[in-house]
Amino acid sequence: VLTVANGGGTATSSLMGRSFSRHDWLTGRLFYVGSVPPGESVTFTRRFQVPATAKGNLAYGALGFWDLHGAIPNKGLVLQTTIEAIPQPEPKPEPQPEP
Repeated sequence: VLTVANGGGTATSSLMGRSFSRHDWLTGRLFYVGSVPPGESVTFTRRFQVPATAKGNLAYGALGFWDLHGAIPNKGLVLQTTIEAIPQPEPKPEPQPEP
């Protein structure tokens, strides 16, 4: 869940964010926020497919922002997310031959 607040005096035009991480599944993800009027905020949820081979229980990255008006320096976010295992179904037993 990401909340972006505009604390400036000008509305954003086409605010976008991009994630950066050492994890392939997290880096390079784009977030289109759009116009955010001054003093207002926008909240949205983005889900990621974490590969079953992901190690550890935390993943770190960063999120940088830019607008049609140009880069927005010093307004990036540090990302931290918990990696939770997806429950796997119990394997079905193999049929045994009749004695």
